Amino acid sequence: MPAENIFITWRHKMKTEIGDILKHSFEVFKNHFKDILGYSLEILKIFILLMK
Repeated sequence: MPAENIFITWRHKMKTEIGDILKHSFEVFKNHFKDILGYSLEILKIFILLMK
């Protein structure tokens, strides 16, 4: 098996693995986004109350 075939296979494998990781990260982020947004709004409210 020539070296360039190994490289192409490896590169393809890396691309799919990175793609899977990104897809997974995006799903997790999407699921937690609402929670994060909620916490941020709560913190903002507390900040505003403290500033008054």
